[in-house]
Amino acid sequence: MKIAVDLEGGDKAPKAVLDAVSLVIRKRLLDPGELVAIGLGETVRHLHHRLRIRKIETVECQQTVGMKDNLKQALYKKDSSIAKGMMGVKDGKFDAFISAGNTVAMVGSGVYHLGRLKKNVKPALAVPIPNRIGPCLILDVGAINHCEVNDYLHLAQMGNIYAKHVWGIANPKIGLLNIGSESTKGDKTLQTTHHELSRLSLGLNFIGNVEADDILNTDLNVVVCQGSVGNPLLKFGEGVVELVSYKLGLIWKAMMFFDRFTRGADYKQIGGAPLLGIEGNVIIAHGKSTAVVLANAIKLAAVAVRHDINKVIAQEINDKTP
Repeated sequence: MKIAVDLEGGDKAPKAVLDAVSLVIRKRLLDPGELVAIGLGETVRHLHHRLRIRKIETVECQQTVGMKDNLKQALYKKDSSIAKGMMGVKDGKFDAFISAGNTVAMVGSGVYHLGRLKKNVKPALAVPIPNRIGPCLILDVGAINHCEVNDYLHLAQMGNIYAKHVWGIANPKIGLLNIGSESTKGDKTLQTTHHELSRLSLGLNFIGNVEADDILNTDLNVVVCQGSVGNPLLKFGEGVVELVSYKLGLIWKAMMFFDRFTRGADYKQIGGAPLLGIEGNVIIAHGKSTAVVLANAIKLAAVAVRHDINKVIAQEINDKTP
């Protein structure tokens, strides 16, 4: 297994990424030979000489993609750490690539370099959050800003496949995020999606529309929404965790130590979001990622490689939905 890590991606790069690589090796989460570090020459030299991590493979790049770069600017940088990572996955040199860099650039570069699994299936970012029975997968959280009916149906299928094959849930419960539980709620697209998910023989355990509070307080396994809804929802949740942490101080720290639910509520424990629906394993970490977050993202990349979930999606997803 070879997992490539972008040393230049994220608000705290390269220090946070270098520390994450060191942490992964020190904790023996992966062997040094299973990691590939991609970065500018100075960053790579720092990895080898100052951190004294010499057994790890490195790839030097000449450019970096800024957090404010648009997709065109990102794709123009052919010798960036993101481009090197994506091309390495495409060429079979890397089994997975992770970065905390520009999300737009990561999604667009993934599609450009690796391609979609199927022509009509848009790639999606999926993030697990905890609810009262275990993890619940939210998708999309940033790759598809506007969903048509087919996009919602494909998201439901990808979420179903992920929950089955990665979490081992035999018959995942799937909900459509809406402004109410009734089938007549939402705009025409959401109403049609509800109708199609209810009647189509896609092998899905669709339980109907759900509201935001249902995500935490019911036994849902997968929640489907478009990225312009899922991303603010996720960030609001992160803000709540940070606010409660600030208000409760040491009490919250004790809860985080003893309570599995509250640990899972923190994006630091999640690590990153797999980009589903492309020809390869790509993990996109939070832009504010610290070393601990990125170490967890590397662990998530290893899980993605072991399950090869995008290959399973390619085999099982129905892209001929109406």
